[in-house]
Amino acid sequence: MITSAIFTFLIQEESVPKASRLDMAEKLKILDSAWLKEREPSLRSAAVDHLTSAVTGFFSGRFGDVCASLDRATSALTGREVSSDQALGIRISPLIVAHPTQPVTVTFFWLYPSSIPAKVDLSPGNTITLKPDEKVIRKALPLDQLGFIRNGSSVVAPIPGVTIRQFSLRIGGSARTFYSAIHPRGEADLLEWEKSADSGIQANARSLRRHSSSTGEQFQDPSLFYRSIRWIQDGRKLQDLASGGDLYDNRNGISFRFSFPKDLKRSTPLVIALHGAGGSEHMFFDSYGAGLVRKLSTDRRWAVISPLSSPNGAREAQSFFSSLVQEAPERVFLIGHSMGGGVVSNLMRPGGLSARGAALFAPATQALGNDTTPVFLAVGKNEIPGLLSTSRRISAGLNSQSLFREYENTEHLMVVAEALPDAFKFFDELLRTEKLSR
Repeated sequence: MITSAIFTFLIQEESVPKASRLDMAEKLKILDSAWLKEREPSLRSAAVDHLTSAVTGFFSGRFGDVCASLDRATSALTGREVSSDQALGIRISPLIVAHPTQPVTVTFFWLYPSSIPAKVDLSPGNTITLKPDEKVIRKALPLDQLGFIRNGSSVVAPIPGVTIRQFSLRIGGSARTFYSAIHPRGEADLLEWEKSADSGIQANARSLRRHSSSTGEQFQDPSLFYRSIRWIQDGRKLQDLASGGDLYDNRNGISFRFSFPKDLKRSTPLVIALHGAGGSEHMFFDSYGAGLVRKLSTDRRWAVISPLSSPNGAREAQSFFSSLVQEAPERVFLIGHSMGGGVVSNLMRPGGLSARGAALFAPATQALGNDTTPVFLAVGKNEIPGLLSTSRRISAGLNSQSLFREYENTEHLMVVAEALPDAFKFFDELLRTEKLSR
């Protein structure tokens, strides 16, 4: 009997969700917006210590502590105290349903300890409260009885018979937005797509499966994956590209997110963006300045691809571009943060990728791959000491076309958002100089 009780306790313990990359990614998006809005040096300086703690916690695997530190950094920027609302984690499953009355399970848990209860309005008149001494609460109810639907929130997806629904849960004084898909043939279509001979369709199907099962990024609009499946099924036609709109694909096992102009051609500058450790191919589009790389590229009518960071990822991204225009790109710019910066440095070695220029943000590398490629090297003055000293040492050996910048009140996470505009101006100048020299 004692053994049975212990076994039951262990099952209950294992069933309690914990803070994950999903939660850190969502909090980083919120922090991104607060950072971009607030330029006051004293407030940014107050946020930096918490951001440094978040980086330390991440590399130690303490994801709950990371979430707490990111919330404290946002609080320092906005002037609003951290609340129990922010400490609350939420998972919903499934988020792809055959009909709107299908039951879903909503799970509430603590991302990190709170001394104050958190109250959630699931729908009008339906409230749940998680107390500090409670570990988890689960609630099952029909999808159409969950959340507060936003005006114009239901849109028809590019796949016939699929409707995307956006809804919010009110948590204290804030709200969190989720996306569900009403997909009558959902399970049958997902199984078919997962068995597709096309790796791009497979990758999008796997992303939809994760989104529905609560292990994916539930705060992300699944229209991205449905839209991408339709584009691939229709033959990956250039004329079907939407300028400034994202798509998702896979080539030889490497998944990537991208945004291309409608008039994509060989002369279109291609930016390949590599994220840091623990990130994903979505990070440059959803974070790092709230997707600033997409805006900067779209404004210039450039192409941008962000693969899962690896040398093969960058090569497959370039090959994918080439497959669409039937030629190799004329100009490639490589950008990388932290681990991604180290990958970019390795790609600059002989036999790597030929790039017109590169931008490295607090790169995790001891040396650059060559001394001829023009490099924009950026680091925050509040960077991890080892990375800061390494960047300064590397800067001493940069060629005359390169540029090194240090940013005040900036550390490891926010240096990308802070430095990206300057990096693109650096690329602009490289193209201007190239044009003048012809």
